[in-house]
Amino acid sequence: MSFIVNYVYANCIEYNGIISSMSVGMYTGGTPNFNAIGKIFFLDSSVTAVANLSDTIIEAILYLFLLTLAKLIFKLSLKPSEDHYQKETIEISNTDDYDTVYFKWSKDLLKAIGISFLGVLGSAVFGILVVWIIFGMENGRMNDFLVTIMLLGVTIYGIIISLATKLYEVKFTNITAQCAILVFLFTLASSLDLTQVGGAIMLILTTTTIGKALLHLIFSFILKSNVDCAIVALIVGIYGPTFVPAITKKSKIKF
Repeated sequence: MSFIVNYVYANCIEYNGIISSMSVGMYTGGTPNFNAIGKIFFLDSSVTAVANLSDTIIEAILYLFLLTLAKLIFKLSLKPSEDHYQKETIEISNTDDYDTVYFKWSKDLLKAIGISFLGVLGSAVFGILVVWIIFGMENGRMNDFLVTIMLLGVTIYGIIISLATKLYEVKFTNITAQCAILVFLFTLASSLDLTQVGGAIMLILTTTTIGKALLHLIFSFILKSNVDCAIVALIVGIYGPTFVPAITKKSKIKF
């Protein structure tokens, strides 16, 4: 789809080829890959910022559509949903409680939060040191190398500490993490300049996103998937597995 968009807008939109290439990175690896490809092609940071903001708005609108109207519209061309997808009964012990009514602080929860922040802090310090080694202490600054190193460090650290049974069995760690994500997203949203959105970049990314969604639907139709499977596959492909629970809960998909 990115190739088609690049071909269509090749002679009329500046940065079309780069933005189209970046959208491939967004689909295969998310925002880090999106920005990394822009960096490889030496795209101006202001253009990259506008592209990120535009993509966020477009995919937020698509996600809202998938939460509300998608199931009704997809029924027109795809097989109906099944009542239940579980083929056998298994017992799973729930180690956390997502109900805020019963939330309470504990020493173990504070310890788990502290261990998590140590990973972020350690990754940041290591990233700063690497940047200084590469560019020298005078020219070293907060740039894409630091962001990349922090992302890698936090990811590896998170995988390692997730293997500790005592940590993932601590009550209310999931709901605490969700609150932290909401604070981060609100802070990020507050810093966005919506006056920069629009124009050619928005057109490229809108066309690409709609095209990706249509391709998913076409393959779902060819493979004779039902509505629920089509929606979940689309969410996983465009947004990632993290966004699946919200869709399954809102659309009442019972796996």
